[in-house]
Amino acid sequence: KAVWRDAGAEGRRPHMHRVMMWRWTVGLGVIVALGFARADWLARAPVIGPLVPKGRLMFGDTRAADAARILDELRAQTGLEPVVMAQHYGRTSQLAYYLPGQPTVYCAGAYMEGPRKQYDLWPETNLANPELHAALLGRPALLVGGRFEQWTSTFERVEEAGQLDGEHKKGRLIYLGYGYRGFPTSEATP
Repeated sequence: KAVWRDAGAEGRRPHMHRVMMWRWTVGLGVIVALGFARADWLARAPVIGPLVPKGRLMFGDTRAADAARILDELRAQTGLEPVVMAQHYGRTSQLAYYLPGQPTVYCAGAYMEGPRKQYDLWPETNLANPELHAALLGRPALLVGGRFEQWTSTFERVEEAGQLDGEHKKGRLIYLGYGYRGFPTSEATP
């Protein structure tokens, strides 16, 4: 017999509420993990479907495949190694992860009315770094997000090129930049 019953206590064991909460937490964690693994299924659910941020969770590989195709075209067209720059940190990191060979992708958000990000702190991705600036000069680029006029002072020529395949945000356009000149370092948001 349990000690708590010998003491005259009745009902559930005193610690059972903690055990039950732990079991519910583990069960809910498993359900959430399975839900994120199949966000496409959740996105089709009638009530919660519209709330699922599937663009943040899915299609990174589709966008990167289209970006790789565009980079190959830029390389063939110019004879130079193109770079990728994105206005938004999330898109920058997605492309950096999913692009074949995981090339360096640069975040230009601090130059486009956005706060500084981690990319602005690392010397190899900080667009204000003089050595990086020199290495990028004159190169073509795939430019993701931002507005046309935000890129024009940074490149000799900029062309609008639609959207990447798999892009879920309306208006998140891509551009082709020719002849990188660099961002004015005074424009970066501290």
